[in-house]
Amino acid sequence: MSELVKQQAKTAERLVKNSLWLFGAEAVSKLVALATQVIAARYLGKEGYGVFSFAFAFSGAFIVFVDAGLGVYISRELTRRPERLRDLLGTVFALKGLVSLVTVAAIAGCMFVAPLEGDARMVVGVVALALLLNGYTDASLAALRALEKMARVAVLMVIQRLVFFVLAFGVLALGHGAVAFSLAFLAGSIATYLLSRRPIATLADRTPLAWKGAALQNIFRAALPVCGVFLFTYIYFRIDAVLIFFLLGESETGWYAAAFKLTETLSLLAASIRGAIFPLLARTFAERGDGHQRIWSQAGRTLALISLPLAAGIFLLAPGIIAQVFGEDYTPARGALSIMILAFPLLCLNDMAAHLLVSENKTRPVLLAAASAALFNGAANVLAIPRIGIEGAAGVAVLTQGLLFLLLGRALVRAGIQSPILRWFWRPALAAGGMAAGLHFAATTPLAAQIVLGAGIYLLLLALLQGFNEYDRLILRGIFHRPVHRPAGPPMGEVPAATLDLSIVTVNCNSTGYLRDCLNSLESRKNNFTREVIVVDNASTDGCAEMMRREFPGIRLIANSDNLGFARACNQGIRTARGRYLLLLNNDTRVPEGALEKLLEIMDRSRDIGLLGCRLTGADGRVQLSFGRVVGFGNEFGRKFFLMALFARSHRAWARKILDWIHGAELEVDWVRGACMLIRREALREAGLMDENFFLYFEEVDLGVRIRRLGWRVVYTPAVSIIHHGQGSIGKSRRRAALAYRNSQMYFYKKHYGSAGLYLLRIYLSLKMQKNRLRALLRRMLGGQAAGGAEETEGLNEEILLAVKNFR
Repeated sequence: MSELVKQQAKTAERLVKNSLWLFGAEAVSKLVALATQVIAARYLGKEGYGVFSFAFAFSGAFIVFVDAGLGVYISRELTRRPERLRDLLGTVFALKGLVSLVTVAAIAGCMFVAPLEGDARMVVGVVALALLLNGYTDASLAALRALEKMARVAVLMVIQRLVFFVLAFGVLALGHGAVAFSLAFLAGSIATYLLSRRPIATLADRTPLAWKGAALQNIFRAALPVCGVFLFTYIYFRIDAVLIFFLLGESETGWYAAAFKLTETLSLLAASIRGAIFPLLARTFAERGDGHQRIWSQAGRTLALISLPLAAGIFLLAPGIIAQVFGEDYTPARGALSIMILAFPLLCLNDMAAHLLVSENKTRPVLLAAASAALFNGAANVLAIPRIGIEGAAGVAVLTQGLLFLLLGRALVRAGIQSPILRWFWRPALAAGGMAAGLHFAATTPLAAQIVLGAGIYLLLLALLQGFNEYDRLILRGIFHRPVHRPAGPPMGEVPAATLDLSIVTVNCNSTGYLRDCLNSLESRKNNFTREVIVVDNASTDGCAEMMRREFPGIRLIANSDNLGFARACNQGIRTARGRYLLLLNNDTRVPEGALEKLLEIMDRSRDIGLLGCRLTGADGRVQLSFGRVVGFGNEFGRKFFLMALFARSHRAWARKILDWIHGAELEVDWVRGACMLIRREALREAGLMDENFFLYFEEVDLGVRIRRLGWRVVYTPAVSIIHHGQGSIGKSRRRAALAYRNSQMYFYKKHYGSAGLYLLRIYLSLKMQKNRLRALLRRMLGGQAAGGAEETEGLNEEILLAVKNFR
């Protein structure tokens, strides 16, 4: 494995480990926080809980302006320059001290102006002080995240929640009310602040944090846009609770807070993944500035896999969840929860997109998007809450996330970052839909059983839909230090040194006309790179050798006396090649001007690509299947009933549009079509040559899977189009090709899925051939097929059934 691929694999493993640390900490801390809120909701009642929720939302709006913004600023800057820990953190703490004085004065003024009754004013003041202290703790945690000390961050996060839980449970068990509960929150904040100083002191070599007066103004100016982002974000997250308190009352605020708290608890998914990735994003921008697309794509796909089933499950189970967690007094919250949870997938993506843009110093579009969302949220809630109640506020929350998604998506496009949403979401959406159907039929079972059943159905359907790729498995094996199963190909052995840029290897068998056109398209182009062309002829009888010697004397010809099959012939050419890249090109293709240069440019630019394929079109311009996902039972049915059905209707405009869309973006795939396949020599040396047990078909699928399992990327690009006539590689023996396809399919399943996979495939193929036999019989009886055609079909079915039976 190349050093670049090793480095990327280690980075991915580190990201997942960091995400797991943060996810575990967030899961425990959020569950503890949820338990604390549930106990408070039950002990304080909907009125007392509503007062505390209002105080948290009201005072937090003043404090988050500085706290969250400076936290992200610290994380971004320390990631790029970790040696600045002492002076940067010291200056930030000094800045926070000055701003805290202004914040306390502003909160105090608002407390006496606002129409607060009873204990509400006292609760607001205590909660505000606690949140101010939490801001200092969060600054320390931001520094630890930047330095990727995720284990320490995880421990501090859990301690912070546990201290509050113990103190809060104690005061509530003794019968105290909202004021005492708030004081417990303040005591927990003091304790966690003191604990957070120790790891920072250790990292700073126990020397006092220094601050520089001249840097205060610079840091404030640099962090101000980020602070604005989080202020507006906080507003559109919390303004609904504040408005409900004033417009509807304490009980409705408590109900809405219960629904919001459950949704907020799930936000740990976005927070843990984003918290682990953000330092890498900032470092990537500082070092190269060109790696964000891949990080965003991987994060987006992961968030789709996680967020969709959770949203679908909670939407269906909301009544039971509210009753089990908060009690029957909070039954009115279930409608708000069912609506609010629909925004959860967008919430996850929006959080990641905002931090990605901030990591690129593109804070202005994020600020404008957050301000627009806050303005829309406030105005819409003023209209919706009096008329629709808390369900209206939940609906506004969904619409706000939709608006934010559109605005941030536009900002990403302007930054040159694409978001293939449909490609991220269609598999988890189908799996989540199947899960929802299963939960609907199991509606009378206990809640715990429904949760387990839903998770099982989702994971099963996702596996059948090939929702997990080889890169996921590679990372997981690295995390758990499990050896990677790597089915091998023939070793490359001793080959000539790489003295040219490109070696083109073409295999031919009785298709001399196609071969002549292919070679003419290559020879008529003038390239700005060095290259060679190697033709391997598999015992053609149509004058191929004579044509080659007469018309292309400068092209190397390897003439076989027997037909050795496609894979073995390719290996013959590869073993004589001198290029640093190897292009396997079918003889029935035509290469347009500039195509090869573009392919080499992509490979030179992305040194982690091991295998590159391009867009294949017929002579009529219609797109052909150019890439695929790893072959398996789920993919077999999806390919047959969806993709092949589309290609069968490619003469229709709507089908062509769908196929063009599928082939319209650069993708990481499991394999690319062997008609035009550019391979990096180092990747081929590690993975081995084409497996010669494949006579024809599946050899490119096997090679793509093997290369991916080594950590190399397999990429399809639509930037290059090659004309591919089709069927030129198999000569004129269609029957032999059909048998070769099934034999290669069975060998692939045996190699990659073992005896169990082969056994299931043999059952499937036997049933399929019996169905074909019955259909041919019915057609002949009804006069729909000529006798000769029916006999040929039956004969082919019999041969395939015999091959299935005898395959070992």
